[in-house]
Amino acid sequence: MKILLSTIILFSWLLSQPVQAVSFKRQVNRLEAPVLLTDVLVADEKYLQNMPWPKDMHGWVSKEQVASWLSAKADKPFDVKGFKRVWVEWCYPAELDKAMDSATSEIKSLLEEAIQVSRIEPSQSHTNLCFKEKAVSSQWLSFEKVKGTRFVGALQFQFDGMDSIEKTFMFNVEATVNALVLKVKGKRQQPISRLKVKSKRVSWSGDELFDSQMLAGYQLKKTLARRTILKMSHFDVVEDIPKGQSIKVKVSYGAIEINTTGTALTAGSVGQKIKIRVNGSDEVNEGQVIEKGVVHVSV
Repeated sequence: MKILLSTIILFSWLLSQPVQAVSFKRQVNRLEAPVLLTDVLVADEKYLQNMPWPKDMHGWVSKEQVASWLSAKADKPFDVKGFKRVWVEWCYPAELDKAMDSATSEIKSLLEEAIQVSRIEPSQSHTNLCFKEKAVSSQWLSFEKVKGTRFVGALQFQFDGMDSIEKTFMFNVEATVNALVLKVKGKRQQPISRLKVKSKRVSWSGDELFDSQMLAGYQLKKTLARRTILKMSHFDVVEDIPKGQSIKVKVSYGAIEINTTGTALTAGSVGQKIKIRVNGSDEVNEGQVIEKGVVHVSV
């Protein structure tokens, strides 16, 4: 009887209290932590403005759940209008400012001193990078050049309540370099020592840097037009014996050695083996280049 009487009194008290109402803002909420009640609900009451949303109330949340939680929190009845349920999801945004600053330093350390960097920027936006827990620290694991002026870095995030997570970031590098530019047309197989070039400051395209001294013994692979910016890919090594060149052939058989002439069927340099044909013979032999223009064949 006492229990029934207490229930009636409590019910009468609740009925006497004004029912406060709130409503869901929208059907889907993906929010950045920390999440306040007013990020999810429309609520005019001032004391609700800075109230944190309960961390265990996420995913599909019904209006009955919210009403029950608010009623218990405020010790007065609440009603929730609008949607019957709402999807509530939130995460902690990654703090990337310090990581991006250190990425710039890391990438610069991989570049040659002659490359003057003007800007290093991520190739895509990461403003929406979020985690279910707040990252306590982050560190770059590696950087490497992938293509042209693009670099890729692996950033590891550490957490207190979950395993570490690795994320990959692409970076574009804007820089300038001193390059060699053809003053006149360069012809195929022309050695770099005979090219007429000038130095010019140009945008770095990611190619390997070089100077004329580095390419001593190199020649153009193909004819290039005037004002072409020279790249390593334009050159190949001048072989000691080019394909098709007439050569001296030293043929040895035991202690017997014969000097004759022939034609190189493949190109090669000292120490390499090439295919040759001795003059007056249809047979193809393999010999070793022993000096410029000379091949030794053992039979």
